[in-house]
Parts: sequence; structure tokens; C-alpha cells
Amino acid sequence: RGEALSAASTKRLLGHMTACKTGNGRLRGQLPPELPFAHRTGTTDTTDGITAGTNDVGILTLPEKKGTVLLAAFLRKARGNMAEREAALARVGKLVFDRYMGA
Repeated sequence: RGEALSAASTKRLLGHMTACKTGNGRLRGQLPPELPFAHRTGTTDTTDGITAGTNDVGILTLPEKKGTVLLAAFLRKARGNMAEREAALARVGKLVFDRYMGA
């Protein structure tokens, strides 16, 4: 909404988030590909083979002027492999999208 940052900073941050090339299998994974989704991923590994965190946060612009949804999903101490963790995050994105679109 442009309330927390200056107009220039808001534009810059949204530009970085929109250009994010990582994590296409995460929250975005099951969303319609043409849907605007500005996001940023994060992954933190530990030395014991357990991933400390697999994350994705974003701003989902819904079609049909249904609004904007802010999403944040964090998996902590997940034991699955990366594909399994990303699939779980993708399911979250799809569930949120379906909820707001009335599916």
C-alpha cells in the first residue's frame, strides 16, 4: 500500500521481490503461472543433515480485483528432502489462493 516505505523504496523492494528467480516450487509452485507474485525465499541448513528452515514470503495479487494477500510460510527442522519441503509450501500457496478465489 506504500505506507511503510517511501515510494522509491517500495518500488525498489517490490522490484527485487518480483524478480526473484529462486523458489518457483515453493509458494508459487501450484499458483497460476501468470499470477503476479512478488516473493523472497530463504533456506538455512544445519550440519546434522536436518534443514533448519525452508521459507517463502510474498505478496499475492489476486485476479478479478479480489485484492492482495500477504503470505509467509516457514518450515522449521523439516526432515524431508528439498522437493518434499517445496511441495508442502506449494500446497500452502494453493490452499490460500483457492480460499480467496472461492474454490
